[in-house]
Order: sequence, then C-alpha cells, then structure tokens
Amino acid sequence: MDVSQTQVVQAIGEIVEDIVGIPAGNVTPDKHFMDDLDLDSLALVELGFALEDKFGVEIAEEDIKDLVTVRDVVAYVVGRAARVAT
Repeated sequence: MDVSQTQVVQAIGEIVEDIVGIPAGNVTPDKHFMDDLDLDSLALVELGFALEDKFGVEIAEEDIKDLVTVRDVVAYVVGRAARVAT
C-alpha cells in the first residue's frame, strides 16, 4: 500500500478527534501526543491499533513509547507501509 505523509496526518487527526475530542485540524506534525494533544499511554495504544487497521501495518508495542510526536508516527507508519508494499 502506498501511503503518503498527508494521509497519515489526516488519519491521526481523525483518530485523535475520536479519542479525546481535539479537532482533527489541530493535529499537526509538530504536536506532542501527551503534552499537546492530551493522549495518555492507553490512548496511544488505541491510536496504534487504529492506524494498524487503517494502513495494514504493524506497530510494535515496544515502539509506541518512542513515538512522541505526530511526525514520529507519520514517519513510522509511512516506513512500515513501504516495507509491506515491497
């Protein structure tokens, strides 16, 4: 599956809006999940599962703790999707 950074940012925005009610438009690459978007560790796991379902990639639980900004998750998902596509 060919996944663009824009697609992932939009998906993260929609998921964050569903989880914590922050408007999707406020979710930008520089936002920190815990400090800026009020996601706790459980919400981050929920985000990970939702992204796995949407993009068909696996996000290892041990990697979630290192994904602190939207940009981190975008790079991770795009990279994983590229590996799945090959």
